[in-house]
Parts: sequence; structure tokens; C-alpha cells
Amino acid sequence: MGFSHNISPEWIEELYRLWLESPERVDSQWRDFFAGFDLGREERECLAPEWALKQSAVQTLIHRYRDIGHLLACTDPLSPCKTGHPLLSLAALGLAESDLERVFHTRRFYKESATLHEILDVMQATYCHSIGVEFMHIQEPS
Repeated sequence: MGFSHNISPEWIEELYRLWLESPERVDSQWRDFFAGFDLGREERECLAPEWALKQSAVQTLIHRYRDIGHLLACTDPLSPCKTGHPLLSLAALGLAESDLERVFHTRRFYKESATLHEILDVMQATYCHSIGVEFMHIQEPS
């Protein structure tokens, strides 16, 4: 039987109430725990819905580049290159220029997390330059 079996939720609640009233009366490790707990709870309550929507928008943006990014590839040397597509704009997904330096988690990308600016650079370099890669419609994936 471990340490956690000897702790009751009521005891932790009482410690938390005591910490709220006068933090110096609680052991330093519990002070750190409750300070982190409050900080995490405040951030989650304030940012969670907005952050989740933006995180989802970034995943959608990655998917869209893989699906239609090849439409922006500059493959005709006699025609001007397309510079944008309405479905690939930040605004279409609820993202803004201010999100470019925010770090987002990525799935099936070249690294676990990256800034939106890095993500866009990689996606544009992969799907939208002189060679357009059509990732999503490969007829016989192996």
C-alpha cells in the first residue's frame, strides 16, 4: 500500500482551505503544489476554449495544405504564381497574425510542436513551390 492510499480528499481540501487563508501555515511542498494547481486552473478556465479552437484550426490548416496546397505550386513558368487560396488563409480558420509566434502541438508533422510561422513555412515549402506535392489523393498508398 502506497502513500496515496493514506490521503483522503477531505484532508487535501482542508489543507487547500488552510493554504488559501494563510499559506505559511502549510508545508512548502504543499504550498508549491497549491500554487501550481491554482495557476493551472486559472489558465485552463480562461484559455481552454480559445486555445482548443486555435489548436483545432492549426490541425485543419495542416490538413488543408496537404489536401489542396498543390494548387498554389508554381509549375507554369509563363504564368504568374498564385500567392494564396481562400481556404488556406489564416482568417478562414479563425487564426490571426498574432498567432504566428504561438507554439502549437502538431500530429504527424516533422516535430511535436512548432510555432504557427514554422508550420506555415514547412507546409508552403513542401506543397506550394515549384514542385507541387499532392499528398491526400495518392491512389495506391503503401
